[in-house]
Amino acid sequence: MGWTYTHKPKGQSVADFFYQHGVTRWGPDVPATYKVLDSALVNLKTWYAAIERIDKETGERRVWAAVILVDFVPPKRRESMMGNDFGWKDMDESMGPYQSDCPERILDLLTETDSEYAKDWRARCRANIAARKAIPKMTHGVVMKFAEPVSFGSHGKDDYFKVLRTRGSAIICSAYTLGITVRLNRNFIKDRAQGCGVTFGGA
Repeated sequence: MGWTYTHKPKGQSVADFFYQHGVTRWGPDVPATYKVLDSALVNLKTWYAAIERIDKETGERRVWAAVILVDFVPPKRRESMMGNDFGWKDMDESMGPYQSDCPERILDLLTETDSEYAKDWRARCRANIAARKAIPKMTHGVVMKFAEPVSFGSHGKDDYFKVLRTRGSAIICSAYTLGITVRLNRNFIKDRAQGCGVTFGGA
């Protein structure tokens, strides 16, 4: 399924919007009841939800994951989007989505599945969670070795950094090879750390 765009009222949560627009709401004529047990919007890009399905005839209960890509359209793009400011593309875990940063609390709600694609997706999510948990507190003296060099434009590239101090979401580091002070974003480090893209050490 492709992307759908429309207007989302300011202040309305993504969860309420999806329910209102029928994305997470099923009619009474379907053979099962559905309920969103928990959900989370991650990095303003992906909405994850644990969906409970109970068969009306057998009472069989299953909880699966919905994975919905979202697009908050900035003002400069809205004219080309006919004034629409919000878009989404819905999937579920059985489609093996590329996005795999589902929160642990949602994964813990899911029941067993026979889908190999869903199993692989859950394993990727768990691996990413483990990688993020392995990131030490960004205090002075922490050393980071990146598997792939980080580019700093005309200054060049470096893969070896030592934390000097923090400033909000910014990590101020000394770049060993370049011999300069650089700024790295916490989320950038977390993203690189997934899949063992960063190893950490002491001073």
